[in-house]
Parts: sequence; C-alpha cells; structure tokens
Amino acid sequence: MSGLILNEPTQFYKAISSSNIIPGDTLYLRGGTYRGDWTLDIAGTLEAPITIKPYNLEPVIIDGTLTFGRPYVKIMDVEFTNSNTDRNLWDSGITMSQTGCWLIGCNIHDMHSDGVNWFGSGTGGVVECRISNCGSYAEGQMNDFGHAIYTHNNGGGLRLIARNLLLDQVGRYSIHIYSAGENYLKDYTCENNVVLHPVHTGGGLGLVDFIYRNNIQSGGYCQHGRYSVQANDTALIQDNVFIDLSSYYVEAGWTDLTETSNIVWNGKPDNRAGYTVQAKPANWSQFIPFTLSERWSGIQASIVDGVFDAVMVTI
Repeated sequence: MSGLILNEPTQFYKAISSSNIIPGDTLYLRGGTYRGDWTLDIAGTLEAPITIKPYNLEPVIIDGTLTFGRPYVKIMDVEFTNSNTDRNLWDSGITMSQTGCWLIGCNIHDMHSDGVNWFGSGTGGVVECRISNCGSYAEGQMNDFGHAIYTHNNGGGLRLIARNLLLDQVGRYSIHIYSAGENYLKDYTCENNVVLHPVHTGGGLGLVDFIYRNNIQSGGYCQHGRYSVQANDTALIQDNVFIDLSSYYVEAGWTDLTETSNIVWNGKPDNRAGYTVQAKPANWSQFIPFTLSERWSGIQASIVDGVFDAVMVTI
C-alpha cells in the first residue's frame, strides 16, 4: 500500500476512515471478529480502487452492518454475519449505494433485512459470494422483507451478479431487482448463479438492458419484468436451467425480448417458446469455476438420486 506506512498496524475503525488510505491501496485485515455498525469512509477511483481483504487468508468476520460510504471500494473473501439473535430487529445488512463497489468471494449469512442492499446508480458487482439465511421476522412470522440481494440502478452502469450461491433466505427473494418508486432497473447482468429461492426482476420504470443467462435455479418461482409501470426494454434470457419451479412468469410487452436455449427439468415453464422441457435426471453434476475469489474455487452443483444440492468448494 502507498498511503499507510507498511507494517504499521492500525485499528479497523481508524483505517476505514483514514485519509492516509489512498486510491490503489490494499487494506489487509488480520484474522478476528470486527463487531459493530461500520461505514467505509475511504474512496478509490475507477482506475485504482481500494481493496479490503484478509491478511494471508486469515478468517475475518464482520459482525453487524456495513455501509460503503464512498465509491470504488471492493471487499474480498470476508465473512459477514449479524450475531444478534432477535430477528424481529431490522438492521441494514450490507449497504452499497456508491458507484464502483464490489463484494467478491464473501460469505454473507444471517443478516437482518437484506444480505446486500444495493441502490443508487453506477457500476459494481456481487460475485463469487455465498449468501444464506438473510431476512427478518414480523411478530414471529416470515415477512415479505429481507432478501439475499435487493437492488435497483436508476442511472445505469453495468452491475454484475455472477457466480454466486444463493441459498434459502428468511425473506422472500434471493435476487430482487425491483423498485416500488420512480426508478429504472438498468444494466444488470445475472449469470452463472446457483439459486435455491425465488427470483424477481421488474418494477419501477422497468428493466433496461437486462441479461439473465447460465443460471441454475432449483425450486421456488421466477418472474421477469413483473410490476413495471411501463414497458420493459431490452432483455436476454438464455441458457438457464430451471429445476422443479412452482411457477414462471415473464411480463408481456417488452420492447425487445429474446428467450432461447433454456432447459426446464420438471415444473415451470411447461409450454413456452425458448424453453425445452426434459425429465429431471436422477444424477447430474456441474462445476462453476471462479476467477476472482481467493477463498473458493467454485460451486459444485449436483443432483443425487433426484435431490438437488450445491456447495462452495474451498481452494
């Protein structure tokens, strides 16, 4: 790193607001648990983002909430959780509202409300992460709030949701690209994810330049373009595998929609152009390799005796 003096330890809360950390620096975290509600007040640039990662892959846990307060920061291979067991409390999880922010190779679990709240406008990504059991309860019942990833992107800029393992959540959706207000949902690419919970895209002023390809979803339901108050724009839905879905819905009236080479193993959709319905294999396996994480080498998805499963493979 060029801003801080090498080999000079500093406390976490000081480091994440230090003017000595400058674009291009890497902030290495020693192993341990960092408990609290944190805001990153450091900024990189498009050409030189700031990276936060464990030192020598030591186990690092951020326990509480974290907000990206400034742009062009990426966090790699960190575990996020919320150890508060009162799931009736509504905490903000991980909040990304700045451009150029990334979560790479992170294990995100048991966050209240959403695992990742990703709003504002601009580029960024959630890639090669494992997200599970996020959300909150209301009066002891599962509510409709709380998702693995909840996001909209009104101003545009490529947002990548790729190579993630999204397991069961307390809340309703795993991927929720949605707005209830006057926001566009621009420039999302969702690819090579493995999903075990419902997916919803659509709402607000509609999807624009949306790509959904090479994903594997087992169980739940999937809907694209629903609840938008005007016509959704360009989309490509391609090369996905849908397994035992209870329902599948794609809004009519897109400006430009292409659906092609998707496979359905039992369930929905059972009669739609661009989808081939097949009997679910009794045994099947597919490995999705990672290219960025230093923690995991990829996702192993499989069907054994008719039962679907997916796990992260450690390097």
